[in-house]
Amino acid sequence: VCWCLCCTDMLQDIYQKMDVMQVMQENLRHKKGEDVARKLIQEISAVKDMQQIIHQKMNFVAQLAIEEFKYTIGKCSGSCQAGDFKEELQDYYDNQPAEEEYRYLRCMLLDVALPLAMVTGAHLFKYCWRAKMNMILELSNINHPRNGLLLCKGLEHAFDDSRICFLCESNDEGVPKFILELLDLSLENTTLWEYMKGYKLTKYKPHQFQEDDEPNVALLRTFGQLKGKALTFTNRKYPYKRCLAFQARQAVRRAREEGWLPDNWQPAAALTCASEEARERLDTWLNMAVEAPAPMSESTIIDDDDKSMRTEWGMGGTCPCRACYP
Repeated sequence: VCWCLCCTDMLQDIYQKMDVMQVMQENLRHKKGEDVARKLIQEISAVKDMQQIIHQKMNFVAQLAIEEFKYTIGKCSGSCQAGDFKEELQDYYDNQPAEEEYRYLRCMLLDVALPLAMVTGAHLFKYCWRAKMNMILELSNINHPRNGLLLCKGLEHAFDDSRICFLCESNDEGVPKFILELLDLSLENTTLWEYMKGYKLTKYKPHQFQEDDEPNVALLRTFGQLKGKALTFTNRKYPYKRCLAFQARQAVRRAREEGWLPDNWQPAAALTCASEEARERLDTWLNMAVEAPAPMSESTIIDDDDKSMRTEWGMGGTCPCRACYP
């Protein structure tokens, strides 16, 4: 967010001038009398007023930025936008249907093969934000397979609408585990079938499956039953943690605004995979303190398991706008 660097520099200049002027005030108080000191006090007061104005403008722009990157229904990827994204995800995650099941594809959360039309390629950092993907999360390709998951349409819709998110944990070997967190508790007893029917996400009906068929059993699970379930990966290739962490933070913010979560709600795992310093930086940006640094630093952007990302995608150096760094 380019406004952050500019406003922060302005504030730093103001603080430095205030420090100098206060020192001058003390010196001149003894040398040239109270008249000069009084004039300096007036100038300091004017600088403080300017600081307050900049503070208000920064908060306003920050709120605009937060609103722009809010996960809502209108941010769904859409097959016409994704192009071959779904096929790229199938190749990357080695999620190819067996020859005899070519019309079925595995949902990475349900871990069940569903009719091909019921599984979609879900962008994590949304397609409609592609113009700012480098500045916010330093992505070079919005359709990079690590910016996506193959999910049942009901789960993609809930993800895009901030009803769910995925929290990251790592086991003793450092293998990441991405766990579903339910953010809209009113969906706790709602099945995936009911959710998809309510939003007209599929033409399939439960009676088209045998009662004990895997797809039917999986889609009759409630969001409450899916809470805590982990994504399934078969080839040790994983999505970008920073993309899931970004959605999780924004989704929790919206869930609190909408009143979906109780005041005492706590996530089951950390909302970000980054270091404690990086977590504080992202918190500061989202909450917009006066001296907020840019949301990501060079050390924050690179995923734990992706240290070579910058050279792999030819991105060396720093972000061109230089607003991504302190």
